[in-house]
Amino acid sequence: MAFIGTAVVFLISAVGAISPGLFFDFSVVRISTLLLFLSVLSVLLFFIFFYTDYIKTGQTRLKKAAAWAIVGMAAVVFMYGRDLLSIFRINFLTEILQSRFVDDLIPFIPWVSSVIVLIFFIVFLIDRTDDEKLKLRKALRIAVIGACLSLLLRTIITVNFVVTGVVRWFADLKGVFLIIGIPLVCLSFLAIEYFYLSFYKGKDIT
Repeated sequence: MAFIGTAVVFLISAVGAISPGLFFDFSVVRISTLLLFLSVLSVLLFFIFFYTDYIKTGQTRLKKAAAWAIVGMAAVVFMYGRDLLSIFRINFLTEILQSRFVDDLIPFIPWVSSVIVLIFFIVFLIDRTDDEKLKLRKALRIAVIGACLSLLLRTIITVNFVVTGVVRWFADLKGVFLIIGIPLVCLSFLAIEYFYLSFYKGKDIT
């Protein structure tokens, strides 16, 4: 599911960057927000599965990294869930979810999550030293590179917010930032997808 979820996030981001006018249609916004929420939820479920079913006894460092990855992705799910409630006009804890504190927190959640996911991949790579996992180690090295590229893009977006005070996601980037962002997003997407594909193919190897 994480493989498909990541692909959906990439496609929606790409469409938003290429044809931003499409998202002026409120129905499109609703559908894309729902798909984004389900997509990041699938990634969260991957990390939960990884934590509960994959980690062996004694892998304390990897277990901690996976637990933090769950926290990081849960924050991203919260961010999209908040948008989902707002767009579908569902009144649920509105005073808290739409508070100034949460508004100020939201722009930093993707950056923090990217840092945590990068650390997870690094720890996972260090932990996998057995010969049987040679192909997975290769995928992990590529995933680390992809996570670094994703963090770089998130850093650009976060710094832009700190400097301008305006929240701009990838689809909102213009000019040189968009030129830099497109290859970063594409390479990061391919790297993470390669990891998921390799992991699912080899997860039964112990």
